[in-house]
Amino acid sequence: MRAFWPPLLLVASLGCQTSGGGAAHTGAPIETPALAAKALVPKVSTESMPAVQVLPRSGEALTADERDAEAATVTKVMSAFLADARPYAGASFHLKTTVVLDPTLRGDENHQPEPGVCYDEKHIVILNRDLWLAYTEAEREVVLYHELGHCELSRRHTTGRREGGGPESVMNRNSVADVRFFEADRAYYLHELFTNYPSPVHFRVHSTSAYTPPESPAAGAPGH
Repeated sequence: MRAFWPPLLLVASLGCQTSGGGAAHTGAPIETPALAAKALVPKVSTESMPAVQVLPRSGEALTADERDAEAATVTKVMSAFLADARPYAGASFHLKTTVVLDPTLRGDENHQPEPGVCYDEKHIVILNRDLWLAYTEAEREVVLYHELGHCELSRRHTTGRREGGGPESVMNRNSVADVRFFEADRAYYLHELFTNYPSPVHFRVHSTSAYTPPESPAAGAPGH
């Protein structure tokens, strides 16, 4: 989900242009069997990642080790995203997005748990902490790649389906329900994610979270 920030209410304007007017990062498509085969296996970057914050549930006392362990599950996926992006976006591509694991995140008018939301202008992704910890590794990858698609690539939601019923993109909504398609054809979905410009599809979803983003946008936010 893609969002803009008012206090204590995330209003996700999923088809609107970002303030920086950024376009998706593009690059050469998969051209060789060797590169296509490498895309089937998640890669991990050894670079330092942007900060990951872990927020406690009401009344919960998290130890530093517990916070670090949960944050590491996010950093692992962020590192894989960075490594997957560079064959398309180039070696100079770096992540600017801070990720927050927040147990209070809720979405839509029924206040159902929301997997994640992106504040594009501030390069912040909030993930539902309880859902994240319950997800498989494949589900975590799909959820965070979707949100980073908004925050890092300026991608919008897509709605199309492929022959056989799979989504046309990791940017389709409800991507967790389609995780089996991503696992079966990971090379296709990486190629689609990193080589396409935002689609014109518009959604509006209301989400709430107790997390308050910093007042100042991250340095270098324009043009993301």
